[in-house]
Amino acid sequence: MRKLLSTIGVILFFGGLVYGQGVTKVPPRLKGLVEKLAKVNRVETEYVGMGGKGKAYPLFQELKKKATLEDWLKLTDHDSAAVACYAGIALIDLDYKDLKGIFNKFIHRHKSVKTMSGCLGFTEPLATCFYSHCCGRIASASRKDDPRVMQLDSMILYYRNPDWFLLTLALDNRFYQEPYKSQIAVQAFEWQNVTAFWYLCKWYKGEYADQIKTALLKYLQQSDWANLDGISYYTTVKELFEFDNDPQIKKAIMDKIKVDTSWKSDQKFDELLRSQLMFNYNFDSEEQF
Repeated sequence: MRKLLSTIGVILFFGGLVYGQGVTKVPPRLKGLVEKLAKVNRVETEYVGMGGKGKAYPLFQELKKKATLEDWLKLTDHDSAAVACYAGIALIDLDYKDLKGIFNKFIHRHKSVKTMSGCLGFTEPLATCFYSHCCGRIASASRKDDPRVMQLDSMILYYRNPDWFLLTLALDNRFYQEPYKSQIAVQAFEWQNVTAFWYLCKWYKGEYADQIKTALLKYLQQSDWANLDGISYYTTVKELFEFDNDPQIKKAIMDKIKVDTSWKSDQKFDELLRSQLMFNYNFDSEEQF
């Protein structure tokens, strides 16, 4: 029993290191810089704020002068998301061949990192920051055919619950056919991923018409639009109206807009309803309902 528990302990310890849960051993020559970078705890571009320089980027540049490929690989397991992310960026800059392995590690860590580019600051998943930097080194027009980007995009499509912005970036890179089209349908209809759903609405609405109609009606009826963004409310109703002369859809829309009137402050929404329902409809009147 004691031997079994020892074995389990070793597995858990090294398993923690694989996904950055343990303590990464930092070489003494890098320790000071890595500790400072972890303390700043932010990933920066060269210039931040009003043309100034931040604290993290210069530290990263100093590290690049001293760290080897093996050092960067070890640092991708660092407990600091900023250090791990900069290590991933360094590997991209070094044209490291197994970027998919680094990306797989990051996407399973479920950690977020603070970023700063110019005057814009965000908190984003570690995998998203890594992916954005990878794509940023490749011209937009070339991404659809780049094998490195295609590998990462494939991993995103087959990963359950990816960050919505990460999935958006992957879907924007190209027009997907089989087998990826079917996987996007799995994301949309089985895993209820809204980002994948809108992609199918744009490119494959005819092929998935019945499923899209059912999903849109459910999305319309179950969503509390007063607490969501008006763009999604408008887009959902607009997509439903494209199913021409469907009495079920018009009834569902009418039932919804009676009780969820958050659309009334949106002139564009108001114009859509007037054009699609009854041109002379008075939406401010109680009698119509």
